[in-house]
Parts: sequence; structure tokens; C-alpha cells
Amino acid sequence: MVLWDVARHTRLATLVGHTGALRDVAFSPDGRVLATAGIDRTVVLWDAARHTRLAVLASNAGSVTSLAFSPDGRTLATGITDHTVVLWDATTHTRLATLTGGNTEPVRAVAFSPDGHTLATASADKTVTLWNTDPQHTTNHICDTLARDRTTDEWTQAMPEMPYRTTCT
Repeated sequence: MVLWDVARHTRLATLVGHTGALRDVAFSPDGRVLATAGIDRTVVLWDAARHTRLAVLASNAGSVTSLAFSPDGRTLATGITDHTVVLWDATTHTRLATLTGGNTEPVRAVAFSPDGHTLATASADKTVTLWNTDPQHTTNHICDTLARDRTTDEWTQAMPEMPYRTTCT
């Protein structure tokens, strides 16, 4: 990927981090981080000022098709060709959750609402799904639906990089 100074018509940097074509790019709201999505099943986070790689996030399940930072810049949503959406902590670079069941075809676009509490996903199945991403709502919904805490296996499947903890009181 090549970064250009459009005012001066000069090349700023060439960022090399993917083994295949790029599908999407997104800046964090503060402009400090640039995320790139590739068909190589990775997202690369870049320091936008220094042009250096900060982290590589591996999808494992499919190519990454789309990216969106939450308005506060703390969460990065990634649309995946396996019909899922993965939410990442943009600071610690850990997987927060995998959203499943809303799409039957590859996710083509993701976008957060201005308050960050809703994520819209557009799929090749010609649907738009709205996900409530407010952490308290999600916790309450899980607790209400299951009437218990998640088991360690359920937790690991949904949030493999986060240590298990009880959330229902």
C-alpha cells in the first residue's frame, strides 16, 4: 500500500504487511492508527505518523472484507467472508467477540453508529443486520437468555483471547 501527500503529489511511504490484495482501509477517529484488511486473512494496524506496523490481527476463519473503528476508537469491527464479524480491542489488539448468526453470506461492509452502540453489517445475502454493541446490553442479554454465566467452553469460543470471568450477578 502506498501513502501519498496529495498536496505535494509525492509518495510518503510504502507499507508492506499483507501477502495478498487489500480489501479495505480505515483510520481510527483520532487519525493515529490506520487499519488495512487483506485477502490473506489478516488486519494490519499501522502507526499513521511513523508508517510502522503496530500489530497483525489474524482472522483464521476467512478473508477480511471490511473494517470500521468505533467512534471512541477503542473497538475495531472486521467483516469476514465466513459470514461473521469479529470485534477487536484496538488498543490491546485482542479479540473481544465474534458475532455470528446475522448473515448467511460474506459480510461486505461494517459501520458503527455515531454513539458506538450499534454496528450495522451488510452481507452478500442482501441483508443489513444491526448489532447492539453496548457492552452492558450484551452482558444483560447473555445473562437473560442463558439464565446463567457462560461456561468456560462458551466463553473461549466467543472470546478466545480474553480470560474467563463471570458476568451474571
